[in-house]
Amino acid sequence: MVKSRHGFPFFGSLAGHLVILTALMMIEGCSSEPAQFDKSIKDPQLIVHPESVSLGVAKLLKTQIIFKGIGFKPGEKFMIVLSGGEKTTIQVAVPLSFGKVGKDSAFVTEVEKKTKIFNLLRGDVHFGEKGAIVLITDSPVPAGRYIAKATGYESDKTAQCEITLKSPSLIDKIKDWLGGLLGKIEKE
Repeated sequence: MVKSRHGFPFFGSLAGHLVILTALMMIEGCSSEPAQFDKSIKDPQLIVHPESVSLGVAKLLKTQIIFKGIGFKPGEKFMIVLSGGEKTTIQVAVPLSFGKVGKDSAFVTEVEKKTKIFNLLRGDVHFGEKGAIVLITDSPVPAGRYIAKATGYESDKTAQCEITLKSPSLIDKIKDWLGGLLGKIEKE
């Protein structure tokens, strides 16, 4: 039996570290049930899934951020902007998505990867021998709770929801470090 320097078997071994790392990754993947529209409200509504997102580069780029809206004018264009922030000293206004409302007065839109890179991570993309490389040139949008607000261009109807941007976890930092070793992520 392998004993660690603290006298505990297994956890001092490489296999023990891998088991712990795998367990942490599995726990991190757990999420709550997605928000639902309130059918008793007739005004426009906006929901987001997931409601909490990590600002780790690799994690954010793989996370699908989906906004759903109802109660807007059919066929009108809309824009979703992130604003506010509980820990920010400057006013934040970050465009996240745009599109066109369907005939049923609803929409579903995903935040694009390039929007995550440019607007949330405040980075850039350049190309190397191995393909696209995410270049982080500045600090990302600060972690905290924000308001995402959808606005219809023609009707000026609005709806909003909360979204939380979290600081990268230890696992996220390890993934970003590995991304750097693989030449997928660079920091300036």
